[in-house]
Amino acid sequence: MSDNPQPKSEFIEMKTNFGIALWLALGPLTVVVTLLGLRNVWMTFCFYHVVICLLLPLLDTLLLRGCSLGDHLQRLGLSGAKRQPTSSRMTRAQRKPFSSQPVASVATGFALGLVMGMGTIVVFKVWGEVFLAGNRIREVLAGWGVAPAEYHLMIAFMIAGNGVAEELFWRGYIHNRLEKVPRRGLAIGITALAYTSYHVVTLGAFLAATWLIGLCSLVVLAAGLIWGWLRERYGNVWPALLGHAGATVGYMVVFWNEVGVG
Repeated sequence: MSDNPQPKSEFIEMKTNFGIALWLALGPLTVVVTLLGLRNVWMTFCFYHVVICLLLPLLDTLLLRGCSLGDHLQRLGLSGAKRQPTSSRMTRAQRKPFSSQPVASVATGFALGLVMGMGTIVVFKVWGEVFLAGNRIREVLAGWGVAPAEYHLMIAFMIAGNGVAEELFWRGYIHNRLEKVPRRGLAIGITALAYTSYHVVTLGAFLAATWLIGLCSLVVLAAGLIWGWLRERYGNVWPALLGHAGATVGYMVVFWNEVGVG
């Protein structure tokens, strides 16, 4: 008697894969539409950072999956135990309970954030004229609906919310949605590529040359891979979140110096 196909299982798997693909595309599409189409950075903050990165994953966990708030925080990597390994090969990080990781993960995050932030400041201090041309930053922001009087508000939002929202989404929610991918490097790579995709748009607006856009896109991809590896290594999102926050502070300092915010 031959094995019968299981259409129901295949449908569920196909539906799951479609859902993940939709989540991977939703963030980049929102950034492209709000910046290139609507040309309004405040709408990017509202619809991408708040709605896509924070609100929709929360609603998905609480309403569609019927989980508790504690479950949601655990899925994001903010608290709770590590995910169960999906194969018989357990990494060193998977053998360690979450409770043994927080001090090391937070310390790693702070150190990485300091390195990334200071590195960004130094690079633009030395080679700023290569990367940026004239009043390009002011012109781009004006085209995106940001007046000089609103620079302080934009900087405050970026420092307080950009890294937090993006990491809770990409290395938190999306990383968890890809937990069944047996090759964890593949899951980390997929997440990093989706994360990098829309940064090409913002880099293309600010940078003066095509090769610089390519170079900086590779830097963003490398950062995404590092943050994803740390998410997997420590079993929580804190190293990625703090590292990203430090990098954001670095390029906000560059922005402050370039536009003469006072």
